[in-house]
Amino acid sequence: MADEHAPAAYAVEDYQQITEGQATILFPKNNEVFYNPVQEFNRDMSIAAIKTWRDVTMEARMARFARSESPKKVAPPTTFTILEALAASGLRSVRYAKEIEGIDHIVANDLLEDAAESIRRNAHYNAVSPQLLRANRGDAITFMYAQRDQKRFDVVDLDPYGSAAPFIDGAIHAAARGGLLCVTCTDLAILASNKDPETCYAKYSGNPLRSEFCHELALRLVIHSLQQAANRQRRYIEPLLSCSIDFYVRVFVRVHDSPLMVKSVASQSGPVYHCGYCGSYAAQPLGAIVQGSGSNLKYRVARGPPVDRTCANCNSALEIGGPCWLGPLHNRDFVQRMYDGVSKAGASVYGTQPRMKGMLKVILEELEDAPFHYTISKLSAAVRTTCPPLVKVNSALLNAGFRVSGSHTAQGSIKTDAPPAAVWDVMRALVHEAGRSPRIQPGSPAEKILEKDIATAVSFATHKDATPESRRISLVRYQVNPEKFWGPKARHTEAPKEKRKQPPNHGQHPSDADAAIAPDSADAADADMDTDAKKPKTDRVDMPVAAGANVAIDAAAAEIGALCDSVESIAGSVVAAQAEKLVISSDSEQRLVNRVTSTFVRLRQLHRQLSEDKAALAASVDGLKQGTDSLALQLENKLREVAYIQREIESTNTLETIYQDIDLIPKEEFLAAAPDEYRTDIDTPHKLMLARLRYEIRQRDILVEARDRARAQRDELREAKRRRIERLEKVDGHLQSYVKSASLLGKTLSVGIGAGDGSAAVPPSDAPGDDAKAAAGDGDEDRKGPDTPRPTRGDSSRAGTPRV
Repeated sequence: MADEHAPAAYAVEDYQQITEGQATILFPKNNEVFYNPVQEFNRDMSIAAIKTWRDVTMEARMARFARSESPKKVAPPTTFTILEALAASGLRSVRYAKEIEGIDHIVANDLLEDAAESIRRNAHYNAVSPQLLRANRGDAITFMYAQRDQKRFDVVDLDPYGSAAPFIDGAIHAAARGGLLCVTCTDLAILASNKDPETCYAKYSGNPLRSEFCHELALRLVIHSLQQAANRQRRYIEPLLSCSIDFYVRVFVRVHDSPLMVKSVASQSGPVYHCGYCGSYAAQPLGAIVQGSGSNLKYRVARGPPVDRTCANCNSALEIGGPCWLGPLHNRDFVQRMYDGVSKAGASVYGTQPRMKGMLKVILEELEDAPFHYTISKLSAAVRTTCPPLVKVNSALLNAGFRVSGSHTAQGSIKTDAPPAAVWDVMRALVHEAGRSPRIQPGSPAEKILEKDIATAVSFATHKDATPESRRISLVRYQVNPEKFWGPKARHTEAPKEKRKQPPNHGQHPSDADAAIAPDSADAADADMDTDAKKPKTDRVDMPVAAGANVAIDAAAAEIGALCDSVESIAGSVVAAQAEKLVISSDSEQRLVNRVTSTFVRLRQLHRQLSEDKAALAASVDGLKQGTDSLALQLENKLREVAYIQREIESTNTLETIYQDIDLIPKEEFLAAAPDEYRTDIDTPHKLMLARLRYEIRQRDILVEARDRARAQRDELREAKRRRIERLEKVDGHLQSYVKSASLLGKTLSVGIGAGDGSAAVPPSDAPGDDAKAAAGDGDEDRKGPDTPRPTRGDSSRAGTPRV
């Protein structure tokens, strides 16, 4: 059960206050639970995704309720529940509670008691009621499995330290039908490299690849693992949004209870074949769906493989990754709605809004049905040529009739539906244009690629869709390192209740302990040196990293030179004394020993200081280099944009008005028949064309309305015809009933007329004697002879017979 007790008493001044979004958490100074500011983007994306899911789900529920005609229908719930299985400090849950409307309650679970106490403390500090945010201490897997027999959660959030694999089965059990499952995996060292494929297979049932699309493959491996766990429970997951972010992946999937959709998973899963040299790839689904009779579908085993044992382009060996998810990574409608919501919210709601908009826009531009991608650097390296502008390669593929986009998982990526042969035709054309590198050796893979003929018509004319919209409007498409030494923080552990007593020199460098022993007596210079040696490291003046490191290195070098001179002087004195066979007193000997000891202690300190300064300088240089590279890349992008804009301006200045060949009403007929509202303000050809288009649209709308009325009349006539046919079918039955009744009546009347003596008609009898009497009567009549006159209809002898 969720623990709703109030937190233990706490003093705010004992904690650090960290504000993120609308939440301010109290962060313990002893680091009992960790906080990573880089993960603010993760939490912002999660809040936006949950809001979008809430809007979509509530609209669908209300639509189903409105369509239902059942008299017992009940209005659907308008609130939802959230489970954060691994809550740590509770920051994410507190933000959910304060920034997302419509939540019934949130359960924030963690295994450690200090984490559960931190959740209660932060909820109390942020004025979040314990009924809305319920802290729970327990094992996440056990807690999630327990929800199978209870009311499941609408949103389940998994954000573990490392892999989410141990928690996936439990999360599938805990998610409600149509619910949202949010999963983070930070073990990209396993998912995005081939360092430990056996570990990746054990966790995610698939092998990774060290490739240019390794981060997209990581996403597909995680989704494949989620899909397999759901399928075992006759459930199906639908990826709504899949993001590769910094050092982790984050996926948002919807959980469906649909055994029918489970059948389609095999046709959307399979291995991928990858060439380690040129980067070519081919995916192989494990199943196939074919059309059966009517609307039925048949599920078959796929045929393959689609490749040979070696690469068809460079003849290098192929490696196999997966099996993984090969279907769409995102739901375009969901991402578009989320992008619109983030854009409207503004930076005041989401602290990382610029980056959110950039990533969502790039995701919207991705091709949905083209798994994996190339990179321009890998393609260029394979044929030993310089990297061309990405716009140039994209234009060539677009001009050849293929689709192309980037991928949010890698900068400089090319995601396309073009076959590998067409992609390499473009690269061959680039090499022919730029010139072949002399470094290409005969028989090398690059030689095998270039020796083939170009079979695709390649044109490098700039295509209008070669530059994506996200780049044209200058969004933050690919995030640079957010901060120095960024990445996953250390795993948090439960803090001890009392600090253990540390030894006096705990945490000191060995040279610090040596320096703590000061000589009893020394020269003035040695005393000054000892004084400097006793100064703690925190006494150094902080300077800009690069400049400070250089100054510190120069000062340390000068001091090392002085110390070396001092050591040489001491050594010279000792050698001279030994040469002259002088007797050194114990005091002088002790001073020399102390001086030499302090000198070497100081040398060790300077060595350590130089190592630290060198590391700081290297880190500073790396940061400056990264910033310079980023600025150079931005400058190059700006120059390309300027060139593109200049070309567009030039083409606009020379643009001639050419209208498409549209089948419109002739101009004369338009001027004669169109109402005045269409024939006003048409003094220029452009305005005249717009007026003709509006009039054409209106006329076509009238035709559409007439067509709809005719269809309605046709449906009415068909219905009337159907009713008449039904009535005619009933008339046949009535006629048969009338004929049968008339036949019976005719038989009845015939018997009455045949009596012939004016007595009452006797109905025929089934008695055996009647036939005999009738036979006797016939015989008597025959004995009358042929000349015996027979009575006629008008005969008086028949007067007593009733007339019909």
